[in-house]
Amino acid sequence: MNGYHRGFAPVHEAVLYANVDYLSALLELGANPDLPIRRPEKQYDGFNAYEFAELLESRDPEVFRDVRAELESS
Repeated sequence: MNGYHRGFAPVHEAVLYANVDYLSALLELGANPDLPIRRPEKQYDGFNAYEFAELLESRDPEVFRDVRAELESS
């Protein structure tokens, strides 16, 4: 659950795809939202799930508002 694939942990992917149900399930099962993204070629390298959600929300508030809220409630 906290393993990486192409620099993302599942919690990062749930944020990226704005999948609140998946994110909620991952967090309930113990996924660590503090894990850093490992994508050195990207501006979000080193961001945790909270920071990543904040960045994405700044680009598309309607889509990512609920994602950030889910992270903050965990």
